[in-house]
Amino acid sequence: MPLYGFPSDPEVADIRDEYMFGPAFLVAPVVKQARLAQGLPARGCDWYDYWTNKRIKGGQTITLRTHRHLPLFVRAGSIVPLGSPVKSTQELQAIASVRVYPGADADFSLFQTTVHLLI
Repeated sequence: MPLYGFPSDPEVADIRDEYMFGPAFLVAPVVKQARLAQGLPARGCDWYDYWTNKRIKGGQTITLRTHRHLPLFVRAGSIVPLGSPVKSTQELQAIASVRVYPGADADFSLFQTTVHLLI
């Protein structure tokens, strides 16, 4: 199965160890010991390293230092809300900040509820 999000792209057809998490995130877990090289899909879009906010040109193979964090990339043009820490899923979570990753047009809808769900 091709990398979700790029179904008609032959360059990513054989990628089996990366996946899109929604429209914004590319998750690239390290599945082989000591792997440092990681390919990013081209698609005419750039990416940002989630942890460093460094912009990365799409369509290249980059070298990762994977000893600290899961390799996680955000598609340029994404808008990502970050919630404040909560101790339980029963607590309402406030929006602590919103990250905007420039480089492409984007739109965004935020729905917030004040209803507690009892499960």
